[in-house]
This record gives sequence, structure tokens and C-alpha cells, in this order.
Amino acid sequence: ASSNSHAPRAPHVPHSANPAHAAHPPPDKYATVRPQRRTDPQPLSAAALEYRSLQRPRRQPNNNQRRQRQQQQQQQQQQQQQQQQQHDQRDLYAVTEL
Repeated sequence: ASSNSHAPRAPHVPHSANPAHAAHPPPDKYATVRPQRRTDPQPLSAAALEYRSLQRPRRQPNNNQRRQRQQQQQQQQQQQQQQQQQHDQRDLYAVTEL
């Protein structure tokens, strides 16, 4: 028998039984403006920048201007590659003519 005989017999529940509520403080009842949850983005370290550069860039399907710009860049790159191939072929012809 326990010495605390007048306490109701209930299983002991740890205080953090509700993790969702414990994660953030209760909203201020009188606040009209909600405080920003996240602070300003921190400047990335060199290691973080390097790691980010290794990742594939995030696709943004709703950003049409950026996609058009990328298409233009790709077209320019393709044109440059074609020009390069033509130069290479000319060089090959020049070598074979010798």
C-alpha cells in the first residue's frame, strides 16, 4: 500500500503527453499581429553553399518567366554547340586535305 492513500489510483502520464501543443507557445489572446515564426534566413556557410550547389535546383512550374529564360539559354547553348561542331568538321576537312 502506498503512503499517499488519498490520491486517486491513476496511471502516471508524463507531462509532455500533448507534443503538438508543447512544440509552440500558446497564441497570445490579445495579439493582433502574429509574430513571425521563422527568423530572417541566416547567411549560408561555404559548406552549405557547396552542398546546395550539388543538389538539383528546385523546379518551379508556376514561374513562367524563368522557364522561358532557361529555354532561351538552352537554345543559345545548342546554337553554340552546333557552331562548334561545324568548326570541328572544318578542322577535320582541313587536316584530311593535307
